[in-house]
Amino acid sequence: MPTRTTIGRALAAMALACTALAVTGGPSGATTALSCKGATCVGKNPATYGCDDDAERMAIASTANWDKSVRLMRSAKCSAYWAVGVDESSCCGYSVVKAVRQIKTTYGWYNQRVQTVSHSNGAGTKWTPMNQNTSGDRHQACYYVCTSWKS
Repeated sequence: MPTRTTIGRALAAMALACTALAVTGGPSGATTALSCKGATCVGKNPATYGCDDDAERMAIASTANWDKSVRLMRSAKCSAYWAVGVDESSCCGYSVVKAVRQIKTTYGWYNQRVQTVSHSNGAGTKWTPMNQNTSGDRHQACYYVCTSWKS
């Protein structure tokens, strides 16, 4: 028969496990405590860090028949940009969705960071990890076509 100490330890372990699930969002993958801003968002998923909550589309570009398009997205809360590539075709193929961040130097514009994600096997939506945004930067999204540059 278990002693009070053993039962107490088991209850404490269960409480600790429940606390860990609550903080991480549990097995569903939902997050409650993750956040980032600017440089701390670089390379991170906008949905995981809640940056898609206030996302606004800054630019869009598409192929002639609109079966492939790309959106440049921005979160003011997170001070970050990312790209979303949408493929409505049912064809095969392989391409890359890109989010480009450029900074101004004395020699002109410089690609400071390019975030990419592979997009293959036809229809679907893929988004890149985030790039930080600071004053004076400009951003562009590409997937078969490119959006205009946005600051």
